[in-house]
Amino acid sequence: MKITPLASSSKGNCYLIDDGEAPLLLEAGLPMKAIKERLWKAGYSLSSTKACLISHSHKDHSRAAKDIMKYGIDLVLTRETMEAIGLQIYSHIIPIDPIYPPLHIGPWVIKAFATEHDTPGSVGFYLYNRTTQEIILFATDTAYIRNRFQGLTHIMVECNYDPEILWEAFKAGELDKPQGLRIMETHFGLDNVLEFLKANDLSKLQEVWLLHLSDRHIDPQKAKEKVQEVVGVPVYIASEEVVK
Repeated sequence: MKITPLASSSKGNCYLIDDGEAPLLLEAGLPMKAIKERLWKAGYSLSSTKACLISHSHKDHSRAAKDIMKYGIDLVLTRETMEAIGLQIYSHIIPIDPIYPPLHIGPWVIKAFATEHDTPGSVGFYLYNRTTQEIILFATDTAYIRNRFQGLTHIMVECNYDPEILWEAFKAGELDKPQGLRIMETHFGLDNVLEFLKANDLSKLQEVWLLHLSDRHIDPQKAKEKVQEVVGVPVYIASEEVVK
């Protein structure tokens, strides 16, 4: 399984996961032109992707949703996200919901789970590949994750801020209380990431990708080292623009 971040920040999020058979896009938070260019630089084309999964309606995750459908790529998203983006049920929309049975797309078995963000219908994705027998967990823009998982081989998880750095920014007057509270109530901090990892089965884990890091409120190297201590496998940072 190969994971390629195309962008990962508040400016835009888009990731490619390639099992060698049916590549998937996770998020479409860049302009369509940028997605196509970065896929090409990574050695892929949009037409080679099987579907695009979108976690929620904020523009940095859904900007190119309508354009992707025009290329015949299926969109997987909740009805709340679909409505917030301004989409209707078309042939290339596949609704998903935590209460629905898993979706089957090629070799992928996809299950949504609820996340804690400030927009209705926000979800994360549990993706099992029947060919490779690998399991990917994708979770971003969430204050915490209630679910617990077994047998994960790849974890792609938001690590937006470090509470210590956030507190220092608040004391220095660089961050007001409403801003700080919104960050903590809608995004995954380093402390919560570590607790989440400790609470899950990591016996088959191969790698961890840390996503959507703030450019002001976290030290990427410190986050990487802290997570590495817990998981004991390679940890990677998805930067604002990985494919250049």
